[in-house]
This record gives sequence, C-alpha cells and structure tokens, in this order.
Amino acid sequence: MSSDLGREGYGIVRLFYGLLLEFMEDLSDRECERFLKENLSGKWLCGFGLSEITPDHNVFYHTRKRKVPNG
Repeated sequence: MSSDLGREGYGIVRLFYGLLLEFMEDLSDRECERFLKENLSGKWLCGFGLSEITPDHNVFYHTRKRKVPNG
C-alpha cells in the first residue's frame, strides 16, 4: 500500500495479525513491537520478511483505535 506522503504503509492484514498476536500472547503494544523485532515466528505470522522493518507501538495503538470497535 503506497502513500502520497512518501512512506509505504504496513497493510491492514499485517496489522490485524499483529493485534491478534498481542491478544494471543497477552502482550502490550510495546511488548509486541519488541516481540516482532526479535521473534522470527512472529514476523512470519504477520507476513514480514527477515530484514523488513516492523511496526512500532504507536502503529498498533492507532490501528486499534481506528479499526476495532470499542477498542
């Protein structure tokens, strides 16, 4: 997904899997950020490559507020 602001987005499916991972592993946003940076199985689940940059905690927070009802 591309943006006119000069930065590509992560894609809603990847972010949904990140939020699902947070729920399944009982992680906070910051813990999920760290988990995705350090854990290959977490990257694989969310569809990130080995050297691909993963989202930070703010991305998960804003995605939850925008996409999840009553989240």
